[in-house]
Amino acid sequence: MRRASARGRRGRDGAVLIGRTAESFDLTGPELLTCADITEKLSAALGRTVGHVTLTPGELAATLTTRGLPAGFADDVATLAGEVAGGALAVTTPAVRDLTGGALRTFDQFITANMTALEAALGGRRHGR
Repeated sequence: MRRASARGRRGRDGAVLIGRTAESFDLTGPELLTCADITEKLSAALGRTVGHVTLTPGELAATLTTRGLPAGFADDVATLAGEVAGGALAVTTPAVRDLTGGALRTFDQFITANMTALEAALGGRRHGR
């Protein structure tokens, strides 16, 4: 395998893998998080309540179709989302570290690194400021 370094559009180092077309990789962070875990972490960091909506696969497919996705693709996305919600991808792997040589980032580290963008999505301020 040959590796070439690349700079992402936001200046992050990445790995370009050349000659690995027959392989697939499960790219994960170092921790397993539920939607509840993620919303709790975002709520704490942003100083406001962040929630999530749980939809059945049928409800998700209908919503995606209403928003313009082709019905077959919406069904596929909804099926995958249902499988993920059921724990089908509840694993962590060393693939990011193995492929890039870099350390895995926790979700807390991701939040810290992206706080400016998260706050901008909330109108430029945290609750209580």
